[in-house]
Amino acid sequence: MHYDLFTLPIQDEPVSGENTWIDLGFSMVDNLLDWCESNNMYLILDLHAAPGGQGFGSDINDYNPNLPSLWESEENKNKTIALWGKLAERYSDEPWIGGYDLLNETHWDLAENELRNFYIDVTNEIRQYDQNHIIFIEGNGYANDFSGLTPPWDDNMVYSFHKYWSFNDSLDWVTWMRNEYGVPLWMGEGGENSNQWFTEAIKLFEENYIGWAFWPWKKLESISAPYAIPTNSNYQSLINYFRGESSAPSIENAVSGLMQLAEDSHISNNRFQKDVVDAMIRQVNSNETLPFSGQNTIPGVIYASDYDLGVMNYAYSDSDYATYHINTDNFQAWNQGWQYRNDGVDIENSSDTDGNGYQVGFTSEDEWLIFTVEIQESGFYNIVTRYASTSSGIFSMQLDGIPIVDNIILYNTGSYTNFVNKLTQGIYLPEGTFKLKMKMVTGGYNLSTVNFDISEEIPEFSIESLEGKNFTNVDLENKEVVILNFFASWCPPCKIEHPQLLQLSNIVPVFGIAKKNKKKDLLPWLEELGSPYEVIGMDHNGLQSINWGVYGLPETFIIQDGLVKYRHVGPIMERDLEIFKNLNVPSRKDVIQELVPYVKKETEKKTTTTKE
Repeated sequence: MHYDLFTLPIQDEPVSGENTWIDLGFSMVDNLLDWCESNNMYLILDLHAAPGGQGFGSDINDYNPNLPSLWESEENKNKTIALWGKLAERYSDEPWIGGYDLLNETHWDLAENELRNFYIDVTNEIRQYDQNHIIFIEGNGYANDFSGLTPPWDDNMVYSFHKYWSFNDSLDWVTWMRNEYGVPLWMGEGGENSNQWFTEAIKLFEENYIGWAFWPWKKLESISAPYAIPTNSNYQSLINYFRGESSAPSIENAVSGLMQLAEDSHISNNRFQKDVVDAMIRQVNSNETLPFSGQNTIPGVIYASDYDLGVMNYAYSDSDYATYHINTDNFQAWNQGWQYRNDGVDIENSSDTDGNGYQVGFTSEDEWLIFTVEIQESGFYNIVTRYASTSSGIFSMQLDGIPIVDNIILYNTGSYTNFVNKLTQGIYLPEGTFKLKMKMVTGGYNLSTVNFDISEEIPEFSIESLEGKNFTNVDLENKEVVILNFFASWCPPCKIEHPQLLQLSNIVPVFGIAKKNKKKDLLPWLEELGSPYEVIGMDHNGLQSINWGVYGLPETFIIQDGLVKYRHVGPIMERDLEIFKNLNVPSRKDVIQELVPYVKKETEKKTTTTKE
């Protein structure tokens, strides 16, 4: 509440020392109270601006240094006391009044017990009319200095503190009052920070059984409130004039801007910012990440700015994710682009016509984003990373913690607005729902989108063979039907399927890639079991296995004309032969039909010999 909605300033009173009452303020409270009652909400009356101003901050209480403050004028004190008496008399029996917050954020160099004595005077005035409602007491120093305000002087009191921009590590500085005097605590105002700070703070309040209120619920063009009010050019011109940055707009334009702002302030015209509400409610009790804007489907485009809803280190990781400048004396912008979302991720407006109007910028080393994705079809995908940069950087992706693309080099594009496509071919993705992590291995680029298109083409590769020659994807593409087997001598299941591979090699060319296998271990293994392979590629660091989406051994691919037609995970057993048989690929159907009974016969023969 602002006092001048209810009474005149002391300098405007017709008779000095008397109080002229204005109906407007009381009518506004009546209307708000009706609305609260219809929505089952309690209304706490908070005197935000007292006569003369209770603190030095003109932005908080309209203090005018050319006029006496609340603390410099007995008339202002008496008017404040009388106003609270008038309010208490009017609302003493209202069940939806939650209480009276006597002064918001006093900030003044007061004498010992000056604030306490004033609060007692106001309390006594209220209690003449109202014995029912709670009285909220804020400390000095923007509500947080309770020196001299204990012990309590009323049996229906609450100590109300505010919390902004400080560490969320402890509330011992206020809980001692509750512990010692049995007086409830209320966090009456807090906000103006990142989603991560909200989650931390609210969790701290609720762990200490302290109720809380949020500031503000609606704000002009802000990302840090549940609702954002849009601005307009005429209103902005008026603000620029007030700031001394431009000439005065016409009266017509000024009125138009203010009326448009009033219309846009209606909640139906506000922008709802679900990430803020999710952080305040759901994330307080859950680390689960949820899709931000519908389901991300693959094949399809994923917008970098639409990473999952969730807390820091679960939905994203960023080097700056909240400001704690009360403690650090250093303000930190958590979203340096100040657009779209209120997390620690730096999101800017984007000129990329292929994007959604936003980009993730100011990227730094080891930052990452999580996306819940639905992969609709298993297979190999071509991945297009769309970015802009003035220097080279490195980008990677993981699926449920398993690397799928390592060290994509994003080269200098000439500017942060010149977006280009970086193509990565032949990345295997399995069907299902996964958590996709996009990681900035090194930063320095703007990230717009990542597009996934399915492709049956095998990945390009070039690795050393066991014999020291070059083994590439071309060796597989030059044959109509070929089998590629990922294995290792240290893999027990690989030994189990080895006889089947030996038989398959009599009909279909079999190639192998040995994952993280040393030659000195592989050669005796092959000498003992025999080799079904025409060529063995040495995947020393496991990168080729990653490129093919191989996470465990063995895994086998059937390749036709350079395209992957079938993938088999695990050792090939007798029970798996029907799978091969039923693969209806016309150009190799006859080969498979011929192959299956042969392998089955040889397997049965080996089994019989073993039994004998």
